[in-house]
Amino acid sequence: MNILSTLLIFIAIALLSLAMNKHYKATFNKPLADDKSKKLKMIGWITLAISLIVVPPSPINYVTWLLELSLIIFAQAWFLTKLQRDRRIKQK
Repeated sequence: MNILSTLLIFIAIALLSLAMNKHYKATFNKPLADDKSKKLKMIGWITLAISLIVVPPSPINYVTWLLELSLIIFAQAWFLTKLQRDRRIKQK
């Protein structure tokens, strides 16, 4: 599998996560503007598409790409949840 593809998946999912007000606020402690949300979503989806384009064309590579996508989504969801929980504990 391609390291570039994995890196692009990570960046894309991070951008798509930050396009959500909940995750943006948990990360930066301020609300997300609508125009910034649209830009983050657009760049995130384009980056995700590019990550698929750079995968060498083989069925097993596409399966691996989907596995990496799933694992990165899980890891980032876990990290953002932990970050949000830690901030709540510090505020109390």
